[in-house]
Amino acid sequence: SISATSTHGAFLPSNIKTIAASPKGDQIFYLSPYDGLNFGVTATSENKKQKQVLSATFGEFLASWPNDRTITLLTKPSAASQGYFYKLDPTTLYFNKILGGIAGLTALLSPGGENIIYSAGNNQGLKTYIYNIKENKSSPFALITMPEKCVWSKTKKEIIYCAVPASIPSGVYPDDWYQGLLSFSDRIWKIDISNGSTEIISAENNQDFDFINPFLSKNENYIFFQNKKDGTLWSLKMGS
Repeated sequence: SISATSTHGAFLPSNIKTIAASPKGDQIFYLSPYDGLNFGVTATSENKKQKQVLSATFGEFLASWPNDRTITLLTKPSAASQGYFYKLDPTTLYFNKILGGIAGLTALLSPGGENIIYSAGNNQGLKTYIYNIKENKSSPFALITMPEKCVWSKTKKEIIYCAVPASIPSGVYPDDWYQGLLSFSDRIWKIDISNGSTEIISAENNQDFDFINPFLSKNENYIFFQNKKDGTLWSLKMGS
């Protein structure tokens, strides 16, 4: 027998600046401009039960929702401007800056909210750091990469997986990479931020990857990436 299936959609405002899904996938957050302000809204995945959680005069953000109590907002990165990274609690509506005044800033908060991997860019290249929120302390990351190429483990808070360029071509960062003026050839690494130890995960091969949008399988034995060069999706089985 044949059974029919259908796909249901929900209408969202056409002028949304940024959108993020909650960790469970049952809610969304988006920024929508109206009358000179930008309103942050949470809603169900069908865009019902809308709740205003933020109003801001500036709306050029990239949003993420790493844990139930934290939505992050990153000013759109450019070497020509100082970047800022904010944290919003969608329950209490508490909104605060956790990093700022950093040119070319890109950042990624760990699922538990303890640490941030961030990079700073300019026309000289890239630098990558780990910021411990509780200690208010930054330290150099073990490898040079961009947070867009990284994913935090959800089972071991000190572990992060990153695609790391074999070399960093000269250019203006992150602008030239975003605009496709240059690209990387990456290998995937496992990094323990508690002691700085690193372990290469991907073997040498003849294919050229510039990895973005990483995510882990539920049991974290597979890592998935998109190749920025052609948009294809790849998976890598990791050892025990």
